[in-house]
Amino acid sequence: MGPNARDSEHVKYGLLDNEARREGSDVQYMEKPKRRFAYLLPLLCLLNIVLFLISTFSLLKIEQILAWEPRTINNDLKKINSFSPLLEHLDLPLHTQKVDGSLFNTSHSIFRQEPSKAVDAAWDAISNIGIFTITTDEVKRLGKDPSRVVKAPESWGKGPNAYLAQLDTQHTLHCLNAIRKHVYFDYYFSPKYASHSQLPKISKVHLAHCLHIVLQNLLCQPSTGVITFDWVETQENPFPDFSIQRKCVDHDSILEWQRERNVASVERWRDIRRPEGAVVREADEGLLEWVRKDEGL
Repeated sequence: MGPNARDSEHVKYGLLDNEARREGSDVQYMEKPKRRFAYLLPLLCLLNIVLFLISTFSLLKIEQILAWEPRTINNDLKKINSFSPLLEHLDLPLHTQKVDGSLFNTSHSIFRQEPSKAVDAAWDAISNIGIFTITTDEVKRLGKDPSRVVKAPESWGKGPNAYLAQLDTQHTLHCLNAIRKHVYFDYYFSPKYASHSQLPKISKVHLAHCLHIVLQNLLCQPSTGVITFDWVETQENPFPDFSIQRKCVDHDSILEWQRERNVASVERWRDIRRPEGAVVREADEGLLEWVRKDEGL
């Protein structure tokens, strides 16, 4: 291409550019938006990423809020216990308490004293087993079959679907009290029985049952407290300090809850009889053998 041709091309495109600028032609109009869009594309991508992250975070927070439970001791206890109507109906107080770990009864606790009527009354008060009623739904939440659980007699006025129940912690305390009585054998069993070997078999069976119940409770929820050692006057070796700090549930509030819902006196309990057509649980071999020998309970 010669010089004249190049000059001619320059003139042609120069005229086109001038004309486009004068008339706002489509050539100029189309080129500028393309350049702007190319510039905004990274910003739009970044904005989408930010919005996505904000949406994801918001959804997670909403889920946490919906799953949130008030921080109460009951909610913590529910995590380490199976279902209990007690935890549904009573807000259990929690307090810090120093364990009385003294070797000798320097605090004069009545629960460590020699047997007497006053000591028995104190133990009976904390180990009392009350009978209360629970609903069909509560029976199911306990993992039990309502058709197999004993109902309160309708004459008690609790309705057609009231089932008899008691607290496990009170049964455990009852067992601890039974073990205590065997420690003071002479007071509780003499002179009728001269030695432990002469006790009726059912007494020995009950003692073994209670030892096992207490053991299982301690192993199920062991204390995580830590015992340190001190140098103690008269002692040449390290001496353990059993008086540790513990977080304790208020047992008195449990007793009060049980008392308010108690429906059965001893006499009323003894009057309950199995109705016709009741579903019967199979007896274990030990009980069957006991009945076969006609030793009675």
